[in-house]
Amino acid sequence: MREIKTKKLFLKVVISICALAILLLVTMMAVNLVFHPQQTGSVKKLEVSFKGIGMEFYHPQDHFDGLPGSSNLRVKEAFEKGVNLKEKFEFSAAIKEFEKALTFQPTDEEKGALFILIGNCLCSQSKFDEANDYYQKGMVLTRKIGDWAGLATIYNGIGLIHDAKGDYPSALKWYEKSLKITEETGDQAAIATTYKGIGNVYYTKGDYPRALRWYEKSLKITEEIGDQAGLAAAYGNIGLIHVAKGDYSEALKWHEKSLKIEEEIGDRAGLASSYNNIGRIHGAQGNYQEALKWFQKSLMITEEIGYQHWMAITYNGIGNVHYAQGNYSEALEWYKKSLKILRQTGNKYELAWVLKNISPLYKKMGEQEKAKKSLQESQRLFKELGLEKE
Repeated sequence: MREIKTKKLFLKVVISICALAILLLVTMMAVNLVFHPQQTGSVKKLEVSFKGIGMEFYHPQDHFDGLPGSSNLRVKEAFEKGVNLKEKFEFSAAIKEFEKALTFQPTDEEKGALFILIGNCLCSQSKFDEANDYYQKGMVLTRKIGDWAGLATIYNGIGLIHDAKGDYPSALKWYEKSLKITEETGDQAAIATTYKGIGNVYYTKGDYPRALRWYEKSLKITEEIGDQAGLAAAYGNIGLIHVAKGDYSEALKWHEKSLKIEEEIGDRAGLASSYNNIGRIHGAQGNYQEALKWFQKSLMITEEIGYQHWMAITYNGIGNVHYAQGNYSEALEWYKKSLKILRQTGNKYELAWVLKNISPLYKKMGEQEKAKKSLQESQRLFKELGLEKE
């Protein structure tokens, strides 16, 4: 009799343990779906947001040429004011100064560099079509005068624009054109920037092994030349690869290395990016309050400097936290804020992910038609980007 009771007790314990295990598994799967959404078909697991085409992604390489030492004092003064404003993320004011410099009869070399600077400012504002117009002007001029360094910088900027718009074959084509010049001239900093850009393309496509190879090539050069800002960006990119693989402890190590450098050099844009990426790691691990703390730190900077792209990514991250906690109305408000910016800037990749996030939220709220439309638009965008099959 005692043996039967013991067996019954043992069976109850086993059943209880199994029930707890199933509950834990379901909870972990729910967390994973919120912070690591999966695409159907051929798409691999991708992150909702990314560093490679995050802060540094919209920081195209500058090309000053003869501007710092210009003998034309009015050109030099306007240039210096513009660079100072650009470093403060006051891009519209910086553009006005660079445009003013163009009215003071700069040399062709100086004019080409000013076209690039204006294009870069517009690119940082996600005004890609306007940026491309200035890059095209600069391309004509730099080719005419044989300014190969300037031309390589323009090719890189155009590659960045195509990457942001989701035209990955064109992005790679322009990055390769830039690389051909910089490898011939031996410009190591420019080579590292282009390696990073190529890595960004493969990261966005979900080809993480190939992305990692390009990031490591970029990292090797930045270490050799002592480029601290580039080093921080490279660490962050490698961290994102580990996030994509689900290795959060390793990812956190890389993001913390990036954060340390950004704090030392005062790179506020980089800090905002790292704060966001660390928030995403905590969110993926179910540490929602910790995630929210890091997202808010990122948001304080991005809203202050007006960095639209990362504002959208951070809004989405905060929406993810509220969704995971069951605060659906709050989550919806944050997702909508993200969508508004992404529709304005035309970033298809990020837009597709936010739409995919918002679809199950609408289902939870009983808005079946909105859920269906959001999912269909998301699938259409992924298909356009070559990241999903019918």
